Amino acid sequence: MEEKYLELFLKNNYLLDKAFGDKANSVTVKFTALAYTLYREIVNLDNIEEIHSLIAIKTDEQSPFREENYYILTMLLTLTENSEDFLDCVLDAYSNLEVFFNANNFLSLTSEILCSYNSKLNIDTAIEDLRHTYSLFKERHWFLTGTEDISICALINSNFNNTLLKINEAESCYKYLKDIKFFPNNNVQLLSQILSFSEKPLKEKCMSAVRLQGFLEKEGIIIRDISLPLLGFVVLTLDDHETFINTFKKIDLKLKLNDKFSAFKIKEELRFIISGCLTILTLTHSTYDKNTMQLIFWFILNISTKATTAFLETAINRIFID
Repeated sequence: MEEKYLELFLKNNYLLDKAFGDKANSVTVKFTALAYTLYREIVNLDNIEEIHSLIAIKTDEQSPFREENYYILTMLLTLTENSEDFLDCVLDAYSNLEVFFNANNFLSLTSEILCSYNSKLNIDTAIEDLRHTYSLFKERHWFLTGTEDISICALINSNFNNTLLKINEAESCYKYLKDIKFFPNNNVQLLSQILSFSEKPLKEKCMSAVRLQGFLEKEGIIIRDISLPLLGFVVLTLDDHETFINTFKKIDLKLKLNDKFSAFKIKEELRFIISGCLTILTLTHSTYDKNTMQLIFWFILNISTKATTAFLETAINRIFID
């Protein structure tokens, strides 16, 4: 069974390489392929061509949706029944968000989340709620809360009526993890936010993440930095750590042997996220829950945006240093 989703992912990655060519960052392509796979969908090249034409008509060359988010937007539109209405909603939402937040790639992602969970008529209310939630984030972690948290706020608001309860729960997870194991940083904060979506008791889900990291480390699989959210994905979906680890090792080895996913082509931490998500898909095949996968889908796009933003910033810095 582990072959099924690995093959689907590699097929999607191949097709997106073909569709986007050298224009897209390789991490963007790989994580967009993973996002398609989380929805158990295969890339349709003809559909992508139609979407490219639609985006060209609806946006100008300076649009933020012609930058790195272009590839995420293309994917979302191919997965949406009425792509033109969805695109109109996203563009309007982005314009409204820009009034309150600085323009950035996460703002593009946030507008897409808002339109996925809300009707166009409710977007203004959703943005007001988003501003309130983001201010609560800032109150708790002024220095750690950044642009990437705008999209997380949108996810929390879109999934829970009592957002304050969930924010407090994420904060409690963060403090618990910090006290027993982790050095405080943005990746631990994101892990805490993911854990807040689990209905398990706070201590149980935090310790589950910690134990899983320890078990993986004994197998030589070091989950750290940007790959930490993977622990949260497993807590959301699986209880059997041993089966997860055994299946993960098989999938990750096969992925690593693929030239496009070797250590020279992608960071190990990012490959671990891909292998972990494919493992989750494999082990939840018969109990696939679309709502949970949709959550992981959006968190994956958040991580992808973070990874590509960091890559671009590094490249720019090198240019100026040289």
